[in-house]
Amino acid sequence: HFTRTEKKTKKTYFAMTNCLTDPGPYKKIYDLKGCADDKLLTDKGNRVPEVHKRVWKAHLWCGCGGSSRSTYLKGKIEALHSPDLLMTKDQKNLLMKAIRSDCAFMKKYGLMDYSLLVAVVEKDVTEESTTSPASVSEVQAGTPLLCTVKDGKERKTYVGVIDFLQQWGFGKKIAKGIKIFERNKATIPPPKYAERFVDHFEKSILLVDEGDINKQIAARDKINLPHRCFPFVRL
Repeated sequence: HFTRTEKKTKKTYFAMTNCLTDPGPYKKIYDLKGCADDKLLTDKGNRVPEVHKRVWKAHLWCGCGGSSRSTYLKGKIEALHSPDLLMTKDQKNLLMKAIRSDCAFMKKYGLMDYSLLVAVVEKDVTEESTTSPASVSEVQAGTPLLCTVKDGKERKTYVGVIDFLQQWGFGKKIAKGIKIFERNKATIPPPKYAERFVDHFEKSILLVDEGDINKQIAARDKINLPHRCFPFVRL
């Protein structure tokens, strides 16, 4: 980002780059906010259709959404409860450092509603595999976090903060009121949004070099994250 003064008005500009530099196919692509709006975008190379409930789509409220709706719901449940976030401990530390820095920046400028785009590629290890876990000193868009998973495959995880950057204004306050029955909603003030964002990924990322993955998953599932007990959610 950079700041420029134009006619006595100070403006801040953001430049975003492409996070997904691998040709794929992608095993998983997630859009994660750390709340009830989390979703699975791609599963095993296939785009997951987005079929939202809306007041003008009465048939969706009585379970008549068909296979596309069912696939979308399964993807949301996965993104909410068990996203495929797997990396080394050092990589997690680097990622959390970047997330905290970005969230502090967003909080400073009163911005919210951003997401962490997470894309996973898994391929057989080859002699052309040159990126090692230790070769990445900071998290950058388009640069993968690489590790080897238990089946011997090379895993590349691409991450980046994305989405339309929205300020907390009158419209967002009205939206928050309309969603009064939605627990763990995306529409909350920037300070709380940033705090939840950091906390969510601190608890959700699994480590390939810290013991049994299944035990880590069980421990993660015991954490009483807000979205694990909501009675109402916009799915």
